[in-house]
Amino acid sequence: MLHIFLKGDLQKYNPQKLRNEVLADDVRILAAWWATGVKDRQLIVNLLRKILVEIARRKREGRMKWTLRWENQKHPDLFKAALKGLKEVQQILEGEVEAKSSKKGRLP
Repeated sequence: MLHIFLKGDLQKYNPQKLRNEVLADDVRILAAWWATGVKDRQLIVNLLRKILVEIARRKREGRMKWTLRWENQKHPDLFKAALKGLKEVQQILEGEVEAKSSKKGRLP
């Protein structure tokens, strides 16, 4: 992810093709970039949004364990911006919705 991010070729970034460990690390990398005051903050928000939706999808399917813990976030504003309008995704990430839920609706 960092390599793609530094090269500016973000159209090739597809979280669906990445391993769970890479997705979790990419969340950390984006938070670090946010902390540096990078100019294009909307780009960071959009990338994080894609990743969080994919993590939520995998959690719901029981294929990934990852929990959003607000108390551990140094920059909760980043996560709030990325999750804006994604209540179900946020609930899944926070662990409020069980894995393999009977709700099989599509996530954004």
